[in-house]
Formats: sequence, structure tokens, C-alpha cells
Amino acid sequence: MRKTHTRSLRLQAFKTSRRSRGRPTPGSYITIKHRFTDPVQYVHNQLIPLTSPHVTFSSEFAKGATILRFRRSAAKALEELTELEVPGKRPTVHVSIPSNRGILREMLRSLEGCWNNISGVFSSPHTTLTLLLLVVWTTMSFGFYGISIWLHEYTKVIEENNFVSRTVKQANLVFEDKVFNSTIENMHFTNLTFTNVRFVQILINHCTFYNCSFTNCTFSNIRTSRTYFRNCEFHHTEFLDTDLYPYKFQSCSLFSSYFFNIKGGCDIDFDVNFKLSELFYENLFAQLAILPGSLISSFILDRIGRIKTLGISLVLTGISVVFLWFAETKERIIAFEATFTFLSVFGWNALDVMSTEAYPANIRATSYGIFAALSRLAAILSNITFGSAVEVPKLIPIIISSAVLLTGAVCVTRLPETKDYLV
Repeated sequence: MRKTHTRSLRLQAFKTSRRSRGRPTPGSYITIKHRFTDPVQYVHNQLIPLTSPHVTFSSEFAKGATILRFRRSAAKALEELTELEVPGKRPTVHVSIPSNRGILREMLRSLEGCWNNISGVFSSPHTTLTLLLLVVWTTMSFGFYGISIWLHEYTKVIEENNFVSRTVKQANLVFEDKVFNSTIENMHFTNLTFTNVRFVQILINHCTFYNCSFTNCTFSNIRTSRTYFRNCEFHHTEFLDTDLYPYKFQSCSLFSSYFFNIKGGCDIDFDVNFKLSELFYENLFAQLAILPGSLISSFILDRIGRIKTLGISLVLTGISVVFLWFAETKERIIAFEATFTFLSVFGWNALDVMSTEAYPANIRATSYGIFAALSRLAAILSNITFGSAVEVPKLIPIIISSAVLLTGAVCVTRLPETKDYLV
């Protein structure tokens, strides 16, 4: 608060007559020149707010002067006022902190409150509701994330099979005085002889040299990916600025052969065929399907209810998994993933809203946190299960995911409708 220099002021009455003896008459007004620092003033130890119905402000505020116009009905009440007292600086309020408070006590008190909320979620009358919602959350997470990870792994298997089917095989050939200066990709060499051959500034990608012989050859500035030499012999061969690490020579014999300036860094054999741009476009269509699904679900949640929306979504997603049997190409898998994601969005939105509305405000956040945590554990379990089931027949992941999703749909029928609950 800004400090004022004047502690009290005398009231001066204007427009007075001889009969009034210096007192304000009806129709007169009182002018008080003072720089106010508080919207409440003290008059003769009585609190009078400036917002009183008997006080109004004029439009004159020049140089800190304030004009208070008193109504006629207040003139008589102001006859006895002689001084306007202004309060000084307000005293500092000191908040006393209990001596029994500390970091450890606060932590224990917080843990106790958290445990009380958790026990409240599982205690009556929320026991049955909590167990049913846990089943629905875990089944949706297991089925949705399991199919999602399996689709990506299965897409990689399809691409690898297509790539292997285009492999070029060469056997029992002799190359002499030849220079290879273009990419060698997806080739399989067996029983080949290389004499006075130079490999210069090229990429050798997904190639296998089996039982080959190299004599007076040079590998200069070579980059390789998934390339291996098996049961090969090297005579007077030089390797200059290459990434041909020892593990790429399997059961090979080197005679008078030398390595110069092997490329440093990570010696993990990365697959150059793996492109992030392709992975981005594969996921793009599935993510785009979320937008119309979220918009449509926001309209139908209040129309048909949360339970019906969630149940229909689980049934449709469980049935749609069967059509995965016909997804044999990359394009069909992308189309199926977009459709599967679109149908799942309705269920996720309905489940989020219903899980929030079904509990009172004091344990609502705790219950949602429990469901979210357990659903993440189910998602991790599904990634491990379906990620290792890529080599098995497609029928197995189809049956597992469909059965899990339909089980969740059955549990939804026992849940209460929360559309009309007062949040």
C-alpha cells in the first residue's frame, strides 16, 4: 500500500446559509481533497466503504483530488462528522508453521492419503464396477496394441519375403580385370573366382559370397549392409576404408591380405533397406483415421450412450480382426490397420469418459490412474506376445485378439450407463 502523508482532514461545507450555521443543507455537497490509498476509509473509528449507496464518485480526479458527493438523505447523517481518518500501513501477517511438520511427515501423510484413495476405489460400493472396468481396460489394451505391433512386424516379413524372392543368383563364374563401381544388391554368389578385380566406392547390400576366391583384389571405400563372406579365400587382397568387420568373414582364410583404415564407429550391421519415410507413411493412414473417429464419437456418445458405444466398438473390432486373414499385401495391411484404428477410437473415447463419470470426484483421478497403469502393463505383455508370434500362422494371433476383444464386450454389458450421472 502506498504511504500517505495526511492522517486526518477537516470536512469543509459549501453552500451553507446563516440559518444552517455551517452545516450542510439539502442539495449541498462536501468536497474532500485527499489522495486515497484504500477503497475503504475510517470515519471516527467507523468503517464506511466508498461503495456505500450514500456515496458516489464525481469525474474529477486531477492531481489526486477526489470529490465525494453525498446524497441528500445522507446530509443529516454527516452533520456530526468532523474528521476523516486514513489508516496507515497494514501490519505484516505472520503465519505460524506447526513444529510437527517435516518432509518425512508430509511424505507419509501423502502416502497415507494415496492409499486411502486406492482402497476407496476397490471398496464398496465400487468393487464390482472397478473389477469390470479393469477387465475392459486390459482387454482393449491387449487386443489393440497387440494387433498394432503384429501388423508392423508382419509387414516387415512380407517385405523381406518379397525382397528375397527377387534375389539374383550367380554360380561358377570367373571375373578377371574387372572394376565394380555400381551398387551390388540382393545377389548370391557361389563358387566364383575374382582375379585382379577392384571394388571401388560402392554399396554392397544384402549379398552373400559363398565358397568364392579373391586373388590380387582391392576393396576401396566400401559400404556394406547384411553382406557376408562364407568359406571364402583371399590372396594378396587389400581392404581400404571399408566397414568389413571381422564378423562378416565367416570361416574364411586370408593369405597376405591387409586391412587399412577400417571405418570406426558402431559396427552393428544396420539394414539400409529400412527407411523411416516408409514407416512414417505406413502409420500415417492409421493416425489419420483417428481424426474422423474422434469427431464422430463425440456426437454419438451423448446420443446412444457410453455403454452402447463401447460395446459396439469392441464387437466390431473383434469381428474385423477376422478379415486380417485376407491381408496378404502391404497395401491391404495398411487399409486394415486404418479401419481397425477407426473402430477402436469409439471404444477408447467411451471408456475414458465412462471411467471418469463412474466415480466420485475425490477418487476419480486415482481410479483413472490405476486403469491407465494396468492397461500399459497389458500393452507391454501384448507386444511381447504378438511380437514373437510373427513366424507362427496368422490364425493364432487372429483367434487370440478376437477372443480378448469379445471378452471385453461381454463385460461391458454389466457396466452402468453414466450418461446421466452428475459429475
